[in-house]
Amino acid sequence: NYRIVDALQDSGFTTVETSEIKDCLSYLENPDLSLVIVLQETKGRDDVDLLAELRNISNAPIVMVGSGRPYGLVRGLVFGADIYLDREVSTIELQSRIRALLRRFELTKKQRNERQSSVYYW
Repeated sequence: NYRIVDALQDSGFTTVETSEIKDCLSYLENPDLSLVIVLQETKGRDDVDLLAELRNISNAPIVMVGSGRPYGLVRGLVFGADIYLDREVSTIELQSRIRALLRRFELTKKQRNERQSSVYYW
């Protein structure tokens, strides 16, 4: 947990960490939210239910961090995670993958906006 938070803060990201689902869901209402990281096998909550709730509330990219076992990896991706990282991921890989994911999401958002605006000017 703390290694991930520290790595993101070292890269210049502002982070908010919570283990409470209700707090997590309330943070999703923030329009400045850029990314959600979910630790797989969170106590007291089914990962699939959490991913479904996150997807219903926000379009922010979701990174799932877990044990790397094939079942957990596939389950996370099928039910809403955009990428899945092993808990043992290096700091540099974590930072690089998150930056790449954010670039892709920004490009997709920009393309959607251009298409929407082209409809108005057609």
